[in-house]
Amino acid sequence: MIIIPIMAFLCRAAGAHWNKVRQWAETCFALGFALAGARLGFGVAALALVWTYLMFQTGHGNFYAMKGVNPLNDDPEKLETVARPIANKLRIDIYHPAYSWLCMGLKGLAIGLFAFPFGLLLAFLWPVSYYIGMRRLGDGAYAEVMAGAFAGTIVWLSL
Repeated sequence: MIIIPIMAFLCRAAGAHWNKVRQWAETCFALGFALAGARLGFGVAALALVWTYLMFQTGHGNFYAMKGVNPLNDDPEKLETVARPIANKLRIDIYHPAYSWLCMGLKGLAIGLFAFPFGLLLAFLWPVSYYIGMRRLGDGAYAEVMAGAFAGTIVWLSL
């Protein structure tokens, strides 16, 4: 169970813009999912490490406030190359909070993929953590800690 607070700390450290530790924190966070993938072999663990790290890098700066895309900066994040076509098909306006839920759900799903089947829960838990942190508590630090704690729980359940 020690992995839960460790993952919470790493997720916060990765999002806190502590430049000297950010990449380290993101890599160590991805190692948690590599552990989950290791149950299927070394190659899967290596793939899980790279995949999770890259999915962590897809961005969320445009929509993490859970209010839709910030109209003052609507340059798409990497994740939005997948999310915007889905939003168009579902007729979700990118400036609506539902778009943030879609994007954060996709990010959570992608991050949790190698902790299957429990990792699928991150499609819901990742946006919930940002909704509570940003919209209810008004601070991204809470969102990052909660997202990391949920991710740690998923990894723990997978092991």
